[in-house]
Formats: sequence, structure tokens, C-alpha cells
Amino acid sequence: LSPRGDVVALTVAKPDTSRDRYDSRVWILDADRGAPIYVTQGPSDAGAVWSPRGDLLAYHRVSDDGRRAELRLVDVGRGTDFAVAELPAPPVSKVWLSENLMVVALPTRLYDEEPGVHVIRSWPLWFNGRGFVHNVRLQLYAIDTRGGVVERVTRDEYSYAYIAPHPRGDRVLASVIKDPAQPYRTALAF
Repeated sequence: LSPRGDVVALTVAKPDTSRDRYDSRVWILDADRGAPIYVTQGPSDAGAVWSPRGDLLAYHRVSDDGRRAELRLVDVGRGTDFAVAELPAPPVSKVWLSENLMVVALPTRLYDEEPGVHVIRSWPLWFNGRGFVHNVRLQLYAIDTRGGVVERVTRDEYSYAYIAPHPRGDRVLASVIKDPAQPYRTALAF
């Protein structure tokens, strides 16, 4: 929902059976008229978040291999769509702190591994479809939306699962997973 409460942004996905995947686009819906308009080209666009003033809409576009993403902005008034930054992985969560600053939670490797060799430091029961999640945590990154600079903010052994802006706009509130074997147990952190 936009800050003014008059426009809703949502992701619409439809199956593409020929490619065995879902194609997704970001749409906006005028709350009064109910007329939907798609604002992105797809095929892998998601995670729309309104800027504090409501004039920009941030979303991410996932690469074809699913391993990288591009943070993009739509200037809703002008109808322009442009890339802001390349991300090393698709974001799990993103928030605006100000008109020019976003914070995103990205899956991040804790340490480099030798190809074909996995160092098991713990044995979590959760599985991500590609292997055990022993070496990946969700870390926070700050993005300057004017220049596209991406800077890692946290370097922790635990994951920042969900983030929300603090009312003052100077920090984020995060749901933190300290034990990957128990992702349902979280703590709050500022």
C-alpha cells in the first residue's frame, strides 16, 4: 500500500509450463478505481516496496539462473523504470529508510569453500533444495538508490529474516534467527 493509501503494488505470477517456472510482474492497482496496470516487464520481478513519499517503487528482478538479482526503481509519475544496483543474490526482504537509502536482507556465504569440499560446522535439519544451509546466513546490506552503491552492514553468524523500518527512519527492526537448526525461534534486534 502506498504511503498515501491510494495505490496498491503487488506481484502477479502465472505458470509458464514450457519453462517449468513462474513468470512474475509487478502491478499497481488504484484503490479507488480498481484498474490494474502492470509496471514491470518480467519475467522474474517481485518484492515491490514504496518509497516514503510514494513516488518511487523498488522491486527486484531475478536472473535466469536464480542466483543474482537487480534492484530496480520505477518512477510512477514519469513511468520510467531503471536499474539501481546488481545484487549477489535475490533479496529476502527490503525496506526504505529514507528517499535515498534502502536496506535489504540477502543470503550471504559465511566463508569461502574449496570447490567440492564442504566444511560442516553444524548440522541443521533444514534443507534448501540445493544442499544444507550450513554456510548461508541472511545479512543486511545498505543501498544508496542515487548511486547504486551496495555496502554490507552486518557480519554475523545469525540471519536477519524479516526487517522493518524504525519509525524514526534511522535504523531497522529485524527478526533474527540465531540458530539455523531452529528457524522458528527468533529474537528482535534494532
